Amino acid sequence: MKKVTASFIFRLLVVVALATSGLWLYMHHNWLWLCLVVPLFFVSIYWFHRLYTYNTRKVAFLLDAIENDDPAVRFYEHSLDKDNSSVNMMLNRIARILYKVKTGNSPT
Repeated sequence: MKKVTASFIFRLLVVVALATSGLWLYMHHNWLWLCLVVPLFFVSIYWFHRLYTYNTRKVAFLLDAIENDDPAVRFYEHSLDKDNSSVNMMLNRIARILYKVKTGNSPT
Protein backbone atom coordinates (compact mmCIF):
# COMPACT_ATOMS: atom_id res chain seq x y z
CA MET A 1 0.00 0.00 0.00
CA LYS A 2 2.87 2.36 0.76
CA LYS A 3 4.11 1.89 -2.80
CA VAL A 4 0.79 3.13 -4.20
CA THR A 5 0.39 6.08 -1.81
CA ALA A 6 3.90 7.36 -2.57
CA SER A 7 3.06 7.65 -6.26
CA PHE A 8 2.82 11.09 -7.83
CA ILE A 9 -0.21 10.09 -9.92
CA PHE A 10 -2.07 8.67 -6.91
CA ARG A 11 -1.51 11.81 -4.86
CA LEU A 12 -2.61 14.00 -7.74
CA LEU A 13 -5.77 11.92 -8.20
CA VAL A 14 -6.59 12.23 -4.49
CA VAL A 15 -6.29 16.03 -4.66
CA VAL A 16 -8.47 16.20 -7.77
CA ALA A 17 -11.07 13.80 -6.34
CA LEU A 18 -11.35 15.74 -3.09
CA ALA A 19 -11.62 19.05 -4.94
CA THR A 20 -14.32 17.66 -7.21
CA SER A 21 -16.28 16.11 -4.37
CA GLY A 22 -15.96 19.30 -2.32
CA LEU A 23 -17.36 21.34 -5.18
CA TRP A 24 -20.22 18.89 -5.68
CA LEU A 25 -21.04 18.91 -1.95
CA TYR A 26 -20.97 22.72 -1.90
CA MET A 27 -23.31 22.94 -4.88
CA HIS A 28 -25.78 20.54 -3.22
CA HIS A 29 -25.55 22.29 0.17
CA ASN A 30 -24.40 19.16 1.96
CA TRP A 31 -22.58 20.99 4.75
CA LEU A 32 -21.95 18.02 7.03
CA TRP A 33 -19.92 16.06 4.48
CA LEU A 34 -18.32 19.27 3.24
CA CYS A 35 -16.93 19.83 6.75
CA LEU A 36 -15.15 16.49 6.39
CA VAL A 37 -13.96 16.88 2.78
CA VAL A 38 -12.48 20.38 3.08
CA PRO A 39 -9.92 19.49 5.79
CA LEU A 40 -9.05 16.30 3.89
CA PHE A 41 -8.52 18.40 0.78
CA PHE A 42 -6.01 20.63 2.58
CA VAL A 43 -4.24 17.59 4.04
CA SER A 44 -3.98 16.10 0.55
CA ILE A 45 -2.52 19.38 -0.77
CA TYR A 46 0.10 19.26 2.00
CA TRP A 47 0.77 15.58 1.23
CA PHE A 48 1.23 16.37 -2.47
CA HIS A 49 3.51 19.32 -1.67
CA ARG A 50 5.74 17.13 0.53
CA LEU A 51 6.44 14.82 -2.40
CA TYR A 52 7.45 17.79 -4.55
CA THR A 53 9.75 19.27 -1.89
CA TYR A 54 11.30 15.84 -1.24
CA ASN A 55 12.51 15.63 -4.84
CA THR A 56 13.54 19.28 -4.86
CA ARG A 57 15.72 18.72 -1.80
CA LYS A 58 17.41 15.78 -3.55
CA VAL A 59 18.24 17.93 -6.57
CA ALA A 60 19.58 20.70 -4.33
CA PHE A 61 21.71 18.16 -2.47
CA LEU A 62 23.11 16.88 -5.77
CA LEU A 63 23.99 20.37 -6.97
CA ASP A 64 25.66 21.23 -3.66
CA ALA A 65 27.73 18.06 -3.82
CA ILE A 66 28.89 18.78 -7.36
CA GLU A 67 29.66 22.37 -6.46
CA ASN A 68 31.77 21.16 -3.51
CA ASP A 69 33.67 18.62 -5.67
CA ASP A 70 32.15 15.58 -3.96
CA PRO A 71 32.05 12.76 -6.54
CA ALA A 72 30.83 10.19 -3.99
CA VAL A 73 27.21 11.34 -3.97
CA ARG A 74 24.82 8.56 -5.00
CA PHE A 75 21.11 8.04 -4.58
CA TYR A 76 19.64 4.62 -3.83
CA GLU A 77 18.24 3.19 -7.09
CA HIS A 78 16.50 0.04 -5.85
CA SER A 79 13.64 1.54 -3.88
CA LEU A 80 10.26 -0.19 -3.79
CA ASP A 81 8.72 3.02 -5.12
CA LYS A 82 9.19 2.94 -8.89
CA ASP A 83 8.89 6.73 -9.26
CA ASN A 84 11.49 7.34 -6.58
CA SER A 85 13.87 4.82 -8.16
CA SER A 86 13.48 6.50 -11.56
CA VAL A 87 14.24 9.93 -10.09
CA ASN A 88 17.26 8.56 -8.24
CA MET A 89 18.60 6.85 -11.38
CA MET A 90 18.29 10.09 -13.33
CA LEU A 91 19.98 12.08 -10.56
CA ASN A 92 22.87 9.60 -10.50
CA ARG A 93 23.27 9.92 -14.27
CA ILE A 94 23.21 13.71 -14.04
CA ALA A 95 25.80 13.58 -11.25
CA ARG A 96 28.14 11.42 -13.33
CA ILE A 97 27.79 13.65 -16.40
CA LEU A 98 28.25 16.91 -14.49
CA TYR A 99 31.22 15.59 -12.55
CA LYS A 100 32.92 14.42 -15.77
CA VAL A 101 32.29 17.81 -17.39
CA LYS A 102 33.61 19.60 -14.33
CA THR A 103 36.81 17.49 -14.25
CA GLY A 104 37.37 17.91 -17.97
CA ASN A 105 36.62 14.35 -19.13
CA SER A 106 34.16 13.65 -21.90
CA PRO A 107 30.65 12.76 -20.60
CA THR A 108 30.36 9.30 -22.21
